[in-house]
Amino acid sequence: MNTSELKSWLNNPPDDYHLIKEGDDAAFVHKTCVVECRLTIGRFSYISRYSTLGGCYPIHIGAFVSIGENFYCFTNENHQTSFVSTSPLRDMLGMNITYPQLAVPRRDHVQIGHDVWIGSDVRVLSGASIGNGCVVGARSVVAKELEPYGIYGGVPARLIRLRFPEKHIEQLLTLNWWHWPLPKLLANTAFFSTDLNRFEGCLTDLIRD
Repeated sequence: MNTSELKSWLNNPPDDYHLIKEGDDAAFVHKTCVVECRLTIGRFSYISRYSTLGGCYPIHIGAFVSIGENFYCFTNENHQTSFVSTSPLRDMLGMNITYPQLAVPRRDHVQIGHDVWIGSDVRVLSGASIGNGCVVGARSVVAKELEPYGIYGGVPARLIRLRFPEKHIEQLLTLNWWHWPLPKLLANTAFFSTDLNRFEGCLTDLIRD
């Protein structure tokens, strides 16, 4: 199939999204989003409306990532808690204070893997990472590293269960299908239509080159 024949966001993006295009690939960021950081976003990922991404450290988003509305990720925003006040008195009142106004994070940038689904109103803290294939439930707070293909929820987000049997997860992480060229993606509708919680064979048997 030629890409010109696709009835998709690639050829007809919604009016309320910014199209970030590179060759035959594209990503989509809603026009209401506030982006004030070094952001990288992979092919065919989207960020929904009213989301905020900012901070002085990078935020990396992989390919085929689906981010719900009101997503919030701001790196390095931790105030000091060991001094008299948590207020940024140097900025607010011009005081000649000697302590740093922000705590130095143990980690800095945020890494979101490939094929991740993040529900509405999720907050991701500085230094957190989300593994490939993860699902993060609505209103969760991600404060640490989430393992690949886990379903997480809560404050802080905790593992509820894995999406698939471990043998399928291992195969998916080896296949790295999110890096396939567009023609190969389009040729493998059977692969993407397979319920992996019912399938017991080898995933490579489903793939057309």
